[in-house]
Amino acid sequence: VSKTGKAKGAIFWGIFISSLFILISPSFFEISINFVIINRMFVGIGHGIAFTATFAMIYHWFPKQEVFTFTLFLILLFYIKF
Repeated sequence: VSKTGKAKGAIFWGIFISSLFILISPSFFEISINFVIINRMFVGIGHGIAFTATFAMIYHWFPKQEVFTFTLFLILLFYIKF
């Protein structure tokens, strides 16, 4: 993703995939728990694509001296809930 410069598209499709499967997850609860597990796998795949592409964009947009600081700040914001 970082070499080709397609991070924006990867973020879009990752968020789209996650959102789509999150929206249809209530109907999977009525069918079977196996469908729920598969649904959560696709949500995770979408999040993984978007999360990785976000760091590729950070690498290209920020100066080299600030990449580490902003990456650390972004990770802390993802995992620390206020």
